[in-house]
Amino acid sequence: MLPRSKNLGIFLLLTLLVVAMISPLAAHQYFPLHDDYYSHLNNIAQAKIALLQGAGWLRVMPEAMHGWFYPEFQFYSPLVYTLAGYIDLLVHNPFAAFKCTLGLTLILGSWYCYKWYVVLFEHEVAALLGVILYLSSPYLLINMNVRGDLTEGMAQGIVPIVLYYTYRLFVEKAWGLKKLYFFLLSVLALYILLTVHLITFVYSSIFGFLWFFGVGLQCGHLKNFKWLVLAFVSALLLAFQYIFPIVTYQVFLYMNAQQLPSPFMTNYFTPLATLLAPKGLSSGAATANPLDFGLGLVILLSAIYWIYRLYVDDLKFMLSKQQCSLLQVTLLIFCLAIFVVWSPVNFWELLPHELYIVQFPFRVLTQLMWLGGILFVAAVIDLFGDCLQAKWVVIGSFLIILSGSGWLFSDYQNTPETGAYNVKDSRVFSLYAVADYLISTQHIYLSPTYALTTNPALLNVFKTQLHCQHQALVAVCDFNSGPQGQYVQLPILYYPVLLNITVNGVQQAYYPSVTHAFGRDVLVAAVYLPAGHVLVRGQFVGLEFANKISYYTWLVYLLSVCYFLYRRGPYAVYKN
Repeated sequence: MLPRSKNLGIFLLLTLLVVAMISPLAAHQYFPLHDDYYSHLNNIAQAKIALLQGAGWLRVMPEAMHGWFYPEFQFYSPLVYTLAGYIDLLVHNPFAAFKCTLGLTLILGSWYCYKWYVVLFEHEVAALLGVILYLSSPYLLINMNVRGDLTEGMAQGIVPIVLYYTYRLFVEKAWGLKKLYFFLLSVLALYILLTVHLITFVYSSIFGFLWFFGVGLQCGHLKNFKWLVLAFVSALLLAFQYIFPIVTYQVFLYMNAQQLPSPFMTNYFTPLATLLAPKGLSSGAATANPLDFGLGLVILLSAIYWIYRLYVDDLKFMLSKQQCSLLQVTLLIFCLAIFVVWSPVNFWELLPHELYIVQFPFRVLTQLMWLGGILFVAAVIDLFGDCLQAKWVVIGSFLIILSGSGWLFSDYQNTPETGAYNVKDSRVFSLYAVADYLISTQHIYLSPTYALTTNPALLNVFKTQLHCQHQALVAVCDFNSGPQGQYVQLPILYYPVLLNITVNGVQQAYYPSVTHAFGRDVLVAAVYLPAGHVLVRGQFVGLEFANKISYYTWLVYLLSVCYFLYRRGPYAVYKN
């Protein structure tokens, strides 16, 4: 183990490096020209409002889409915006919160990436160079400074944390407090990745399980594979209130897995020339943004080096036999990932449609980042061995960062006054929201009673809204219904089972009713009101049984944490 002072120095170095990598976004007042930026910034602003209104678990945007409880956070990355929303409460600038959230995650992720490489290869200098390579990977730089993809950029910081703890769990032989420690942290890390970016979670799980299975076969740890499966299932149960509605309702949403095009139809972003280019090379795709998704020269050379060393050269390795076996597995899965990103043939048509969630094959580049990092660290050790000392870190870092500098740019394009969006621009705070998570009218049966066009007696949502007000995240409507009762559309978007609507304190059945808003036909919840004075309360609560499963799983998890803390004593610390 390194002394604490040296660990602190490395942590500070990684912090400075992350700040340098994110420096193209230094201005707090302006942000680059890409739709993802103001989508994420609006989400942060809405999350802040929801937190101020007392939201515990984020589900809906309080003000977007007329304030009809659009459930953005039920279906997309709730943990990201919870963290960013809390930061925005402190800094009062969604773009500053964006950068703080992303930067803090990458700092933590780079530290765990370093620790993981040290565990794998027991070489601090090579591990440090490997982290620098990870942080200067083209895809991460593009996500940070060009696409402005907060959720996927954060996920790229979480992946090394997941890999570190799951690997420690995987190789820990005997069951005991130490294995329990790594199990609990593996579950937590997987849960965080799941609620930060679902696509990265899915494909990291696939390639991660392949890697661990291959390493287990080669290195004799396969019997521990069951602990990884148990940690994976536990993380799913912790996030059940989030993941189960996605699985259940995706067929009803405007954006759903059954309608997504094959990723093979979107691989125009990653032709082989672009992937293998030593700098950002335009793919020729029809986009105004420099989305040049390269693999990176250093990772490419590391893969070529190990192909030669493992299968051509017969000189003695500087690595152990077990490490060489690990590299064989890594190289095989690396080549598989390259095939998926490049997709020279349409193998996707043979796979389940659920895997189309990846949308663009370039998203798999995150897997090539950590696989390529392993190959690079091993190549450095094999090439230089004991000659690789701390004094060479500066030169090595310079060369690595230089190799990635071809992707180190932002998308401001022009002067801030004419070529970038102001943080207070109306486009950010115009309650912009992508309509992906609206229920599609074509998938829901509408009876004549609740179809506005065939029942003029149904009170339109825009008239109903005059009788309603928001109290925190609850719509409260005060009506004086006619002597015969009345059908009304409520200012709440319709989602079957996910709403809780009461009339005079009694839970009421609700139905889908169509109205025209946001430039399309949308569904809102409709109810029948009895005669007389009526008080209606409605809110988006999610699936009750899924909420309970998450609640009880968290209870078991926290009890397990308490048991561990009690048994280990106050001073026990687990180190590499």
